[in-house]
Amino acid sequence: MFKTIKSKLLLYFLGLFVVLIILVGFFSYQNQKEVLKNHLEKNSIIFGDTMAAAIEQIIAETLANTNYMAKNPVIRDPQSTFDELEREFEHFLNSYNMYFGVILVDHMGTVIADTSEGELIGNDFSNRRWFKEAIQNEIYMSDVYLSPAVKRPLLVLGEIVEDQQGQLIGVVSPSFNLRHLWQKIESFTERQQDVGLSGYAFLINGNGDVIAHPDYSKILTENYLMDQKLTINKIRELSECNTTYYNAKDQTINTFVKIEQIPGFNNDWYVVISVPEEELYNPLKSLLKQYLLLFGIVISVTTLIIVKFSDYIVAPIQKLVVATSEYGEGKKIVSLKRVIHIVKSKF
Repeated sequence: MFKTIKSKLLLYFLGLFVVLIILVGFFSYQNQKEVLKNHLEKNSIIFGDTMAAAIEQIIAETLANTNYMAKNPVIRDPQSTFDELEREFEHFLNSYNMYFGVILVDHMGTVIADTSEGELIGNDFSNRRWFKEAIQNEIYMSDVYLSPAVKRPLLVLGEIVEDQQGQLIGVVSPSFNLRHLWQKIESFTERQQDVGLSGYAFLINGNGDVIAHPDYSKILTENYLMDQKLTINKIRELSECNTTYYNAKDQTINTFVKIEQIPGFNNDWYVVISVPEEELYNPLKSLLKQYLLLFGIVISVTTLIIVKFSDYIVAPIQKLVVATSEYGEGKKIVSLKRVIHIVKSKF
């Protein structure tokens, strides 16, 4: 095998070309792979930043609305009646559909007005965290927590109310409708589905609790940190470095973006963008298939060219060998000089 000049030429040129094309293809693919991977990860970070900005806007808006309530002249007037306060509360709820209730407590934490037809009047909320935080820091937004009273997730706001002379009256507390926040999270999933993708976003707090998710059953029932055996410091590090994390359990690529804290909002919240690993790297698989197809085509074409080229080189030599052999056997070779001329002309 490979004893003839033709086979040796074919092996040499084809082997050399295959090695070169493999090297070029490998480094080209690796370069394209890195570029594509960086592009996909960058897009994931952009999605996270966009979602974080939307949530930060909701937070700023709710705090501004709470401040608006606290500065309402009717609420600041100690002489306002329950009916007058209730009308102001109803007007507020009709103007802003992201709330489902408002209460006003005095400086001792006792409810003096509400939007539940007075059912809460006289209740003592002085031990509630939102009351204590508002009294101490003027304005406060709670974390999402499971209320033992109503058995559902709640987010409560509170801001102190002062009269025109700056004397403390109490704390006004609108109850935020969490579905408004959850719908923002769902909107990302819907946009992904509109373009045929399966990515989704969710929100976790500093304890790792899932506080917003397209699947409502996961809210405050799953803990991301425990599931992934991570710490909040690791999440913070990944967020600051814009580094993705591979979720082996769900086989997804996760990106973390921290929600910026502002006065009144001191919670440690993170937007998590989750994209199926297969979906994220599908373009890479497609790229690899294209490289392999191109490689096969190039090898096939090159093989044909090398075969033709080796035939072109070897044919005159074969004729010379045959003619020389016949001449050595004493046969009369009329065309020997012509054969030699052909060989010389080829080289």
